[in-house]
Amino acid sequence: MTASLIRLVKWLWLVLVAGAVARYLWTHWDEVGPQLRAIALPRLGLAVILLIASKLLLVILSQRSVALAGHTIAYRRMFTINALSQLAKYLPGGIWHFVGRAGYYHADGLPLRAVTQAMIVENLWLVFSAFMAGAISLLIYYADGWRLAVALGGLIAVWWAVLWLIRLRFSGGRNWRGSLGTLGFQALIWALVGASLWALLPSLDGLRAGGLAIGAFCISWVIGYVAVFAPGGIGVREAAMTALLAPVLPAGDALLYAAIHRFLWVAAELALGIVAKTALAAPIPAPVPVSSAQPTEVPRS
Repeated sequence: MTASLIRLVKWLWLVLVAGAVARYLWTHWDEVGPQLRAIALPRLGLAVILLIASKLLLVILSQRSVALAGHTIAYRRMFTINALSQLAKYLPGGIWHFVGRAGYYHADGLPLRAVTQAMIVENLWLVFSAFMAGAISLLIYYADGWRLAVALGGLIAVWWAVLWLIRLRFSGGRNWRGSLGTLGFQALIWALVGASLWALLPSLDGLRAGGLAIGAFCISWVIGYVAVFAPGGIGVREAAMTALLAPVLPAGDALLYAAIHRFLWVAAELALGIVAKTALAAPIPAPVPVSSAQPTEVPRS
């Protein structure tokens, strides 16, 4: 009964969001049309490139989560798993991309315990790193001077400490350099994704404005991620992004750019999914399990 009600709510949410978008475009086309035409193609191209680059790096993050569980999956195989399972998050129900990911892992020889551990670690990494990257980026916009330096130092220390504790809890490793490397890698991923939004905002110039754009995306992504009633965070992420961009953009403009970014986001995921589906036709070597007591680190490239 509860599961059916949740599915119904998610379907209704999708219909509501689609109807709201259609109505907004219909009633505001005289304003929206010129804005859409004003977005330069090079900016759109740059946004797409940054999005794809971040998603390719996310594959390595998934590899590292599996490595902490004591197994190795080749990059090509992990790319296929990520690209195909991510598309299921837009299906009402909210669990299908998790189910798909778990199914792929299990089919590749990972025991249930390793599957669970890898997925927990990856989602902890994603949500926490997005929040921290967003908080740091917003600080760059709202703070300055010694307050900024102190706050940044404190947030980075907390970020590193949590990553170290996750590594210690799930692998028993005490390598502080490994945690620091993971921090830098996660920061790079979210900087690329946030910069893809920044590329669409022609009125935001300068490092501080870039901090606002990156922070707005990261925090809105977290809000959309935890909004379980919205498949893929659709509608929720865009509303949160509009509110966070309020200091520099009118609500209508911010919502338009947020919607364009969502369109590019979904288009990039579809394109990678098509590539992954094509890659499935070729033989892909299965991962080689290793001892869980000595997890294999994924080489950094």
